[in-house]
Amino acid sequence: MLLPLPAFPRATAADLSRVEESLEMLAPRWAVWTLMSMGAQPLRYREVKDRLPWLADGQLSPRLRQLVDDGLAERLEPQTRHSCYRLTDRAHALGGVLNTLAQWAQDHLEKETGPDGNPRPVARAQDIEDTLALLSPKNAPAVLWALRAHGCARGSELAALITPHHTSTAIYQPIRQLTEAGLIRRAPTGQGFQLTGAGHDLAPVWAAISAWAAGRPTDPAPDHPLWTHQPAPAPAAPGAWTTHRTSNPAPAGPPPTAPEQLRPAWRPGDLFSHAAPARPVPAAARVGRTR
Repeated sequence: MLLPLPAFPRATAADLSRVEESLEMLAPRWAVWTLMSMGAQPLRYREVKDRLPWLADGQLSPRLRQLVDDGLAERLEPQTRHSCYRLTDRAHALGGVLNTLAQWAQDHLEKETGPDGNPRPVARAQDIEDTLALLSPKNAPAVLWALRAHGCARGSELAALITPHHTSTAIYQPIRQLTEAGLIRRAPTGQGFQLTGAGHDLAPVWAAISAWAAGRPTDPAPDHPLWTHQPAPAPAAPGAWTTHRTSNPAPAGPPPTAPEQLRPAWRPGDLFSHAAPARPVPAAARVGRTR
């Protein structure tokens, strides 16, 4: 008979809860695109819209309202027809989080090659949103944290730890999603699941989100010029160049935890990245978007 996994310590449980709330705030589609299209100066709605020309009003307006509700943007002059929006200090402090998410995506999300054989460029905002889509499903962060803490666990053990008041089947949906995404895998010993190399490499992502959620400084500083002032490039059609299968499958050692891995610094104009991925994804291995 297997002993139950130890419950998360109170501090860890509180930290995980804050991280999950942060993911819920950042993960909705177009949230990061909208944040990164806004600058340090207030912008009228039409100016924000001009930077995201592919978004309909019915997509942009709700996203701006939600960012205001979440404290990431503020609306100025609401009594006039020409309301302006600007990022809050809380949003500017997201720089370290966005850097780390983008770096993980560059290291692990595979890209399709174009007709010339070169990887298609991917907007940084899209890389970030695709990564958030992997991490944000219900109970997915808890599964990843539990496997990082315990190394290996069966589905039933994870269910008893994470969803003790629900049927054990509630845990298998995130387990299946994380397995398909290449973040966890079945352990070679057959004793449950463990993190892949890509799953281990999420450690700096968790550190950055945790620091931001707790109001601690992240890298870069809140006054760092993070936000592009160039028109954002339109994303490609769904499924055109980004997959959710990761390119580094197996863990070679313990998960990295050093805060120095939260680099590189973000520079204005870096919204669109032309860096090549680890390797192009073959057509037979493509995985569609999760949303």
